[in-house]
Order: sequence, then C-alpha cells, then structure tokens
Amino acid sequence: MKKRRLRYLREEAGLSMKRLGEACHPPIAPNYICNAENWGGMYEGHLKRVATALGWDGDPDELLEEVEVAEVS
Repeated sequence: MKKRRLRYLREEAGLSMKRLGEACHPPIAPNYICNAENWGGMYEGHLKRVATALGWDGDPDELLEEVEVAEVS
C-alpha cells in the first residue's frame, strides 16, 4: 500500500491533521494538510513548517513523495 510520507509520519506520530496543523508555527488549517496528503501539493512555506512540526530533517519536498507502507492487519 502506498501513502504519502507526510501521512505516514503523521499517523506514526499519532497526530490528527488538526493537531499537526496546531503544532506548526504559525498554525496551518487541517484542510491544507488533507490536500497535501491526498493530492500532493502544498505551499513551500507551509511544507517547511509541517516538516519542522514532524521533526523531519530531510528535504521538505520528500514529505509529498509516495512511499510503500506495509499493511497492518
């Protein structure tokens, strides 16, 4: 199963889209996070803030890449 790295990391951190948005400074509306997870687009400034909130040290653009995730049953 494929997911965007953003969604995978958010779920691994146990964060809702709302909580992740609140963790960004300044906050980001959850609908921007939803759009990024579903469609793969986000303004560069927003993406950098999300990367910081998730503790992502890599290139923020990598958060929008699809990664293979093992399905948990």
